[in-house]
Amino acid sequence: MALLLLPTLKNTATSFYGPSGEPGTPHLCIVGSNAQFYTKFEQQNETSIFESLRGDRDIYNRYANTKLISLLIMREVAKKMSESENPVILNMVDPGFCESELLRERTWPWYFKLMMAVSIPVLARTAEMGARTYIWAASAGPESHGRYIEDCELSTPAPLADAEEGRQLQVRIFGELVDVLNGIVPKVTENI
Repeated sequence: MALLLLPTLKNTATSFYGPSGEPGTPHLCIVGSNAQFYTKFEQQNETSIFESLRGDRDIYNRYANTKLISLLIMREVAKKMSESENPVILNMVDPGFCESELLRERTWPWYFKLMMAVSIPVLARTAEMGARTYIWAASAGPESHGRYIEDCELSTPAPLADAEEGRQLQVRIFGELVDVLNGIVPKVTENI
């Protein structure tokens, strides 16, 4: 969906604003999570990463896997945007652990309910505090392009993301995603 927004954001940038980074430069902020730090990402050695994630195997690690994958994709898209001189700023923001009604209809095991009953009052931010991180990311300068943002500041992503292995994985995952997306919306990746 983000790639479908890029032409409109590019047009807005070139029609109404100057060089990237000027106040008002359009931003595309992707929601991230520090869960990326807690995955072993064992699927990275599979022939097809996306195929290996189908089904309900390893469902407990799936959230962390998807957050790392999202980070790697965001970084590769940001790199390609810079190469094409796209004037839009792309970053990823982690709002933190926020108390909300987002999962209110989900049925949880008793032990998870107990854990949440204890941790939410002690650790969770209000939804308003989480929203502040989005405002910060959407108004950050060009130095935030391709970066992970946490607690309203540029942050360091999971160690795998910055390792050579992670950079290779980033290119590979993006390549797989391009094949999937172009199969759904032909040439959508040309929007980058």
